[in-house]
Amino acid sequence: MSRSRLKLEEGWTSFLLLMLMLLSVVWAVRAAEWTDGLGILQWIAIAAMSLGLALAKGRRVPGIVAHLLSLAVGAIGVTFMLSLIFSPPIVPAGLVKPTQGLLATVSIMYQQMLRWFLDPSATEAWLSNFMFIVTLAVLTWLLCYISTWFVFRSHWAWGAIVPAGATCLLNIYYAPPRLVPYFILYCLCALLLIVRMHVYIRQKIWRRAAVNYNIDVDFTFLRDGALVSLLALFLAWTIPVAAASPRLADFWENFQEPWHKVQTQWNRLFTSLNYQGQSSLVSFGRTMTLGGAVNLGNSPVFEVWASEPHYWRAVAYDTYTGNGWTNTDNATLELRPDHSVLNPVPYLKQKEFTHTVRMLESGEDLLFFAGQFVRSSLFARARLAPVSLSAGPQPTTLVVLGTPSLYMTPLQLSGRQEALDVSKLSAGQQATEVSMLYALRTLRRNQSYTIVSLVSNATVGQLRTAGTDYPDWVTKRYLQLPPHLPRRVRLLSREITQGASTPYDQAVAIQDYLRRITYDQYISAPPAGHDVVDWFLFENRRGYCDYYATAMAVMCRAIGIPARVSQGYTPGEYMPATRSYQVHQLDAHAWPEVYFPGYGWIEFEPTSSEPLISRPEEGQSSLLPGQGLLPGEARTEAEEKFGLDEGIVEEDIADITLVQRQPWHTRLLHLALALLAILVSLLLGLIGWWHFSLRGLSAAVSVYEQVSRLGGLLGVPHQVHQTPVEYGESLAHRLMQGQEDVRSVIALYVKQRFSRSGLSEAEEQELQRRWPKLRSLMWRQILTPRWRKHKLRTPAWIPSSSLRPPNSL
Repeated sequence: MSRSRLKLEEGWTSFLLLMLMLLSVVWAVRAAEWTDGLGILQWIAIAAMSLGLALAKGRRVPGIVAHLLSLAVGAIGVTFMLSLIFSPPIVPAGLVKPTQGLLATVSIMYQQMLRWFLDPSATEAWLSNFMFIVTLAVLTWLLCYISTWFVFRSHWAWGAIVPAGATCLLNIYYAPPRLVPYFILYCLCALLLIVRMHVYIRQKIWRRAAVNYNIDVDFTFLRDGALVSLLALFLAWTIPVAAASPRLADFWENFQEPWHKVQTQWNRLFTSLNYQGQSSLVSFGRTMTLGGAVNLGNSPVFEVWASEPHYWRAVAYDTYTGNGWTNTDNATLELRPDHSVLNPVPYLKQKEFTHTVRMLESGEDLLFFAGQFVRSSLFARARLAPVSLSAGPQPTTLVVLGTPSLYMTPLQLSGRQEALDVSKLSAGQQATEVSMLYALRTLRRNQSYTIVSLVSNATVGQLRTAGTDYPDWVTKRYLQLPPHLPRRVRLLSREITQGASTPYDQAVAIQDYLRRITYDQYISAPPAGHDVVDWFLFENRRGYCDYYATAMAVMCRAIGIPARVSQGYTPGEYMPATRSYQVHQLDAHAWPEVYFPGYGWIEFEPTSSEPLISRPEEGQSSLLPGQGLLPGEARTEAEEKFGLDEGIVEEDIADITLVQRQPWHTRLLHLALALLAILVSLLLGLIGWWHFSLRGLSAAVSVYEQVSRLGGLLGVPHQVHQTPVEYGESLAHRLMQGQEDVRSVIALYVKQRFSRSGLSEAEEQELQRRWPKLRSLMWRQILTPRWRKHKLRTPAWIPSSSLRPPNSL
């Protein structure tokens, strides 16, 4: 009786596979080390699966009752597990209850949770991390209970596999690459669970139909399923990923906007998690989280044809969260090619700048530009920060270098300078700043686009005299700092800038101080709950560009200077042969930008591994397109690094918009070789599976198994209701040749399988003699073209009596 109660209809193997699959997800979350205390998740998962199994197998328990009972038990169990790790560093005295022990802890815990729900951004870092654990604990209970219910009540394995897989992928996407083995374990268990549940369903059908089957079918299917699963995982890892497909990238683009909103809200709720993903790909989005080590490759991303080097911006961030940045610009505008409907903010000492980008990798949808965006050659979507111009520092006449033709009809001045009347953009009018620029379709490899923008040419003296009359729209957005910013960050900012009389000199002082900090891209992630700037300045004292840029922007804001952080790429490597700048993955960069009244956003470079940005002094001007060095003039640091402009003209830029492709026969050869490699891999895998699956079988059983497989390829599958003799007759009727070999092989198998004596030595020799001939005949029939098979059909004059089985069978 006790043994029958412990017997599980679906098999304990199914429960073990489900448990391993779900625990692999939980272990991956714990190994990501988002915060401390995640060890309770595995015990919550085991408890939820155990309760789910008991309720699923209790046939007398209605589903709605089982679910309500699970929620009640889950609330109690999760609360108890959370109380074991709840240890706030400081608890307000008013929250302490006179009750001692567990009830007091639970009471304080729920009151702290309510405080977080009312205002997540105003709570301490430890409470934010604890609420993250609460969220994961609740989701773990629901996921494990629902998955167990689907498998053992509904017998629907996909109801457990899909949610768990999505959770595992989401965790690994934002976590270090070392978590990939957990995903492999998940995939293996999921595939085997599918096989096991399929066998269980087939067994139920066979039992209802009173069909006898081998009791070892469970082991056989799991063994073969494990081999096929391992092969599938190997092919999935070796065949190029589908993410490189432009069509798939276009499809995924539809989900980018809502996903960015989810990311922004997530970062707002959980600001102090230990984000430590180590990425080998460059991805720019509306959030930037400062984490652990980065490992960028040297593969080229795009190349730029331009008259001078610039930073290629992907995104500008305005809000500092304590562990990173977010872009809060929600307004968007779709733009037509070569048509500008934007009103860029008018600034002094700007010039029109045109550059052309050719992508060397597919899948990117961001467009990279310098300075203020004006127009592009592609359909694009701009993310805008509305700007309300006010009287004061904004000029009524804008002096621009170059030939803009951007706002209104220009009035020619001496040389190459022009004056633009901007009186129509006077006080109260809405201008725009573009913080991000998307292509409406994902860019393909070798696709090109051209962007026109405005870049600053202000001198050091002009920036020193810019003053501090900042517009309201600047001070409202770009002086923001979180309330929990450590006081010593503000004190250090004042100490560094003491004695500097202008905002420009103060920004330079902060820049020079940060450049003395050691550059290190292999740092560990900041501890949970720490402000990243405070940790970078006072504890770690090393980091990479994200940390340098963030520190300078925060320190500038701390002393009243508006600043922001931008991400994108450095100018790249200058290629004299093509007169272009080639940008690689390792050129991904973050830098601060400081606002100067009348001159706009000016880049600074606090990262110690990068050269300082060269700015013209009074009486000097930067090189204009097509100019070389003046006699006796020294090269700037940027020119030493990126090379001189050798007179790029518009014809040079126009040439590169043509897509360069390999000859058609070369592409066809590469495709054929790739298909051949895939076919050879599949063939070798099939041969290995064929022989390995027959291991351990007796000679007659092995031969009969191969006959059944080849018969299936011939279109004569073994039906469930057929005996071996009946199947042999149907196969002999189809072959029309070698009928004696078929009947002899079947007879020997029947004797081996069902007689007590088995086969004699002479009968085994006969089997070894007849099987190779029959195998060769069946393979010839399989490989014979259809029109040849039609000619080989049985002539009508052959009597059907000759096809009857002999009396011996």
